[in-house]
Amino acid sequence: MQKVIILMIGTLLLAACGSNEKNVVHKEKSPIVETVAAEMPKSTESEKNESIIENSEMLEFASLEANVSLSDYQLNVVEDNPHKRIILLKNKQGQERYKSIFIKDTGELKIIEFNKGPIFVDMIGK
Repeated sequence: MQKVIILMIGTLLLAACGSNEKNVVHKEKSPIVETVAAEMPKSTESEKNESIIENSEMLEFASLEANVSLSDYQLNVVEDNPHKRIILLKNKQGQERYKSIFIKDTGELKIIEFNKGPIFVDMIGK
């Protein structure tokens, strides 16, 4: 019982001694960072989508186009590495409606409609 009382008093003491000030660190940008950031080209979301659509190396594009009306959706590549590519398709309101998962090693493509489940599962390109 005595240990519990000492523990409670210690906790209250530590809480009461705490500062109400927030530790905010203000970091100023260096001129070098600002210069590099200004020189880098900024690509908009539509430019990214156009580069995806124009990319002839996307093996899954024909299957996506056959199963989804791509003109109604915005393509967003979430992951693209040597083993797989994941693309989210968002409608004009920004809601995610479809997900495309392409496994590059095996050539397997899955197109998933979020409210209904898989709408396309097949091997392509291999």
